Amino acid sequence: MKPITIAVFAFLLLAGCEQRFDSFAETRAYLNELDEFQEAQLLKSEQISDKQEMSAYRRGSGILFVSIKKEEDEYVWESSDSDWDFAGDGDFSYELLAIDGVHVLFGKVLSEHEIKSISLDGQPLHFDQDSNVFFAFREEPFVIEEENVDITVAME
Repeated sequence: MKPITIAVFAFLLLAGCEQRFDSFAETRAYLNELDEFQEAQLLKSEQISDKQEMSAYRRGSGILFVSIKKEEDEYVWESSDSDWDFAGDGDFSYELLAIDGVHVLFGKVLSEHEIKSISLDGQPLHFDQDSNVFFAFREEPFVIEEENVDITVAME
């Protein structure tokens, strides 16, 4: 990514966070008009409460998270960075993040096997097979321990 593109994107993110909208739909429409979001693919949008929704976008080889939240009678948005370095010598690498009070678990499966699914405490995580990225949203913090993560490998 060129330095000028990074600077423009950072400005748009900061400026966008100050803008206020009348609805979730109006905020989403605004985001869809931004060049950086036109280059991204929406992976999932999830209603967290009647006042907040979270979305995950695949942007290049990265993942970007966006919160749209109702504050009083207006809607505002906040986003994460999309440049994450997933590395390690295990089957997966992960990060924890909080955006507008919502906890986000996300990572990448590093195994060379074809992955069928990934779950935490028996609950499936959203898994994008094209990028091997997984994620989930929660209002409470995640607890990650080796024994509560299950990766199912597709056997051929």
